[in-house]
Amino acid sequence: DQRQELRVACVAALAALKVAGLEAKLTAVSEDADVKVRIAARNILAERFPAGSLDVLLKGLAAGELAEQQAAVASLVTLADKRADDALVAQLDALLAGKTPAGLHLDLLEAAAAKSDERFRQWLEQFNAQRPAGDPLAPFRECLDGGDAQRGEEIVWGRSEASCRRCHKVGERGGEVGPNLTLVGKEKTREYLLESIIVPSAKIAKGFESATLILDSGKVETGIVKSETDDEVLLVKPDGEVVPVAKASIEERAPAQSAMPELAPHLSKRELRDIVEYLSSLKTPPEPAHGK
Repeated sequence: DQRQELRVACVAALAALKVAGLEAKLTAVSEDADVKVRIAARNILAERFPAGSLDVLLKGLAAGELAEQQAAVASLVTLADKRADDALVAQLDALLAGKTPAGLHLDLLEAAAAKSDERFRQWLEQFNAQRPAGDPLAPFRECLDGGDAQRGEEIVWGRSEASCRRCHKVGERGGEVGPNLTLVGKEKTREYLLESIIVPSAKIAKGFESATLILDSGKVETGIVKSETDDEVLLVKPDGEVVPVAKASIEERAPAQSAMPELAPHLSKRELRDIVEYLSSLKTPPEPAHGK
C-alpha cells in the first residue's frame, strides 16, 4: 500500500542523507514489522556496510518470509566473505536434501552460478546431474514457485515477447484466439501452467486444437479449429483472422503444433517464475473495468 511504499522510500532517503550512525539505524530498521521495510534496510546494509551486514542477512535468511529470504540470498552473493559463502553452501546442501522452500530454489541456483568458488561449481554439477532425463520441465522446475505476481502481470500484458494479450483473455482484457485465462489459477496446477509456456504443444486445451489443411488449390491453411460442420471448417489464424474452408476443397488434413509460441527462449527464468505466479493467482474474475 501507499504507506508501506512511503516507509520504504524513507529508508532509502535515510541512506542517501549519510546521517551519523547510519549502520546502527539501518540495523534497527531491519527488525521492523513490515517485511518490505526490513528488506530495504538489509539491502542498503549489504551495499554500504558489507562487513557488518552478514548477521542481519543471515537472520533474514533463517527466520524471514520468503521475500526476505530471497533478498538475503541476493545480498549474500555480493559479499566477499567466506562466512557468506559458507551460508550459501549450507542452503544449497539443504536444497539437495529437500529442506528449503521451493520458492527459494531459483534464487539459490542463480547464486551458485554467480560464484567463482570451486565448491559452487561442483555443487551445480551435482545438482544438474540429478535432474530427470527426458523431462522437458526439468531445467525449469525452479520456476514453479516464488515468483512475483505483479511483475508477472506486467510481463503478460506489457511485453511484446510474451504476446499473451493477443490471444488470451483475463476478464475483459485480451484476445479470444486462445483459452480464456480468467480462472486458470483455480482450474490448473502450477506445473500445467509452466508446461503450457515451455512446451505449448504438450497439452492443448480442448476446443483449441490446431490443424493444417492442404487445399486442392495448393494453398495451406493452419490455425485453431473454431468450429466444424459437415461442409465447412472454421479456422482462427494466429493473427485472429477467421478463415472459412470448404471441406470439399481439403485434400489433406493433419494436426498442427500449438499456435502458442514457445516463450522460454525469450524470457529469463525469473520472468518465467513471475508469469507462473501471476497465472496461478487468477482464481476469481477481476472487477469490470467500469467498476460495476
